[in-house]
Amino acid sequence: MLVMLCLVLCLVLCWRSLGYGGSRALSAQVGYRKSLVNAVNIAEFGEEESSPVESPLTDEAAKKTHGYEGDFRIGDIVRVKNSCKIYSVKQYADKGFDPKGFEGVVSALVLYGRKYKSLCSAITPVKVEFQPTSNGIPDGMFDRKWNAHFAGDELELIKRA
Repeated sequence: MLVMLCLVLCLVLCWRSLGYGGSRALSAQVGYRKSLVNAVNIAEFGEEESSPVESPLTDEAAKKTHGYEGDFRIGDIVRVKNSCKIYSVKQYADKGFDPKGFEGVVSALVLYGRKYKSLCSAITPVKVEFQPTSNGIPDGMFDRKWNAHFAGDELELIKRA
């Protein structure tokens, strides 16, 4: 017990001698940290010529793009030209199906995030809506419309909107 008490006392004394104990040492440290922060802020936000200028526009307003969407517009009629497996339609969730040759309408270009309207990293940004009676879809295969996302190089333009 006595050994434990001596150990705690030594730790407290070492702690204070390093400047971490007492209110005066604490306020001196806080003042030191504030001065460091101010020095960094002055250097960081100085009038340097090489500092980049941030645009106040969102990525959507600036019309930034990553190129995966191709040259498609909302309302274009497109055909799927590559083979792939789709599992997102409920009736085909277990085995999937290949939409190659199916025709649909571009319903959205999903390029920007919802909240900050910044460029998102979706590699399949072309949202296509397919109707059960669309060209290329076998009769009776679907009982309602469905959507899928594709990259621009997976689709071919049939008719411009």
